[in-house]
Amino acid sequence: MTLKIFLAMSVWMLCVILVNIPPANSIRCYYKACFDISQCRTYGNIDCSEHDDKCGHASFITEAREASIWNCTRSSRDCNQERVCRRLTAAMARHNETVSACSENCCDGDLCNAPGSTSISLFILIVKYLP
Repeated sequence: MTLKIFLAMSVWMLCVILVNIPPANSIRCYYKACFDISQCRTYGNIDCSEHDDKCGHASFITEAREASIWNCTRSSRDCNQERVCRRLTAAMARHNETVSACSENCCDGDLCNAPGSTSISLFILIVKYLP
C-alpha cells in the first residue's frame, strides 16, 4: 500500500467517524413552571436536548390564572409567538378558560431565559391592567 492510498483511507475513515458523532448541544436553559402565581415549581438550570437550540419563556393570563413557563425550545417549532399563543389558547379553551393575554420569547445563549432577563412579565402586567 502506497503512502497516498494509506493517507486517503485514513482521511476517509476519519470523515466516517466524525459524521457519525452526534452534534453536541451545549445550551443550558432555566426551567421553571408557574401554573398560577402561587404555584411555581423551579427545576433550575437544565441541559437541553440535542433538538433544542434556544431557551424560551411563555406567559399567559386567563380569568383564573397567570401562568409562565421557562424551558428549552426549538427555533424551528416554538419561536413564533402567534403559533405558541394559538396553541395555548386552544389548550386552555379545552378547560373552559379564555386567554386574555399571551406572550412568548426565545433567546440564544446559556440561561438567557432566566426570570428577570426578559420583558415578558412587564408586558403581561401592562396588558392585564389595560381597560
